[in-house]
Amino acid sequence: MNQEWQRLWFRLQTRPWTSLAVLGTEHGSDAGRVTMTLAAIGNRDGQVPVRVISAIGASFADVPRILGQLSQAAAEHSRTLVPCDSLQSNPATIPILHASAGVILIVRLGDSMLESMKTTVELVGRDRVMATITVG
Repeated sequence: MNQEWQRLWFRLQTRPWTSLAVLGTEHGSDAGRVTMTLAAIGNRDGQVPVRVISAIGASFADVPRILGQLSQAAAEHSRTLVPCDSLQSNPATIPILHASAGVILIVRLGDSMLESMKTTVELVGRDRVMATITVG
């Protein structure tokens, strides 16, 4: 595993959390890939199990199921990473973001627009952004 990913994982461990939403600021921003990389590192670390609950393509009808899975994972003392669509492409992401303990933002170099990033941070809450990852 790349040392930068490992550093990010261990930096995330400095704050308490049970679930983190992994959110791109633009459509198609690698949330799934980033999530799987972090989950692999977390499971290799072995302190607590790391689960992935995908919210990619979630509809409003899927939200209660995903929120229930987040609650169950927290009760089982595992950590959960939730890859999500961007807010611009899927508003069903909003309640999932608010149910998560924090958010990891993904910014695609050259593609992410400043206004989109500002809107996302405002909606999520600056204090809930635990990390920002640049890709591309």
